[in-house]
Amino acid sequence: MTGPRDSVIGVKKELAIEKFLSQVPKKFEVATGSYQFNAVTIEIDPQTGKAQLIKRIQNYE
Repeated sequence: MTGPRDSVIGVKKELAIEKFLSQVPKKFEVATGSYQFNAVTIEIDPQTGKAQLIKRIQNYE
C-alpha cells in the first residue's frame, strides 16, 4: 500500500465513510498528510519456483 496514512485507499476518510453509510454518490477528494509505503520483496528459487526469502518493506513519513 502506498499513500496517505490517514485515508481510505488515498481518499479523505470522512468522505469514504459518509458514502458508505449513506449509499449516496459522493465526490472523493485526495487525502493529504503523512504517507506510508508498504511492500515485500521475494527471492525465488529458479529451480523449484518456491520462495526462499520474503522481506517486508515499511516506510513512514
